[in-house]
Amino acid sequence: MTDRRVIGAGLLLFSWTLQPAWSAAQDDELVVPPPPTTSAPPTSPPSPAQALTPDSPSDAPPAVSPPSVSDEVVAPLLTAAEQDLAAGRHALAIARTALVSQALPEATPLRIRSDGLRLLAEQRLSGNASPPSIDEVLAPIVAQAELDLRSGNVVVAVPRLDFALARLPEGSALRARVASLRALAVSSPGAAPGTPPVLYAPPPPPMSAPPPPP
Repeated sequence: MTDRRVIGAGLLLFSWTLQPAWSAAQDDELVVPPPPTTSAPPTSPPSPAQALTPDSPSDAPPAVSPPSVSDEVVAPLLTAAEQDLAAGRHALAIARTALVSQALPEATPLRIRSDGLRLLAEQRLSGNASPPSIDEVLAPIVAQAELDLRSGNVVVAVPRLDFALARLPEGSALRARVASLRALAVSSPGAAPGTPPVLYAPPPPPMSAPPPPP
């Protein structure tokens, strides 16, 4: 009888010991927080780049720069400048090489050659030299354009005439001649018969003396 009481008391104490842990486990199982509700993130306003329309100025193509002058167009001016430098016409050589350098991009062979001639002419220029007229400066390129028209080379003649026409002032005698030559070139894509005589003829290169006989 005594043993049964002892065993019963022990079982009662054991059940009291397990009750807090079971209650805590039961509470943990029952008290489960609900999962947080996921909400869609707020939409951000469109960026300025996305708000542009195809007709907006930012989508427009960039402005096309005018075509650059080719070496062939201004070559007569540089040839005349070399002859001016050899003949002592330094002011004329400076003015012609200045036009060539302004028309050509940097680092091109003809531009480098023109800058070198201009520097050499400036070193040799005397202080009392008077600046030449623009008609005199542009005469070689107009003369070569006339020769181009006579030979039917309108493709080169017209750009040379346009080069001179853009730099000659209103009322200039050479400008009026250039305008008439250009009209003739446009109306006659081939050779231009009846072209007025050439205004400027570059001097021929000096002839070298023949070697003496042995």
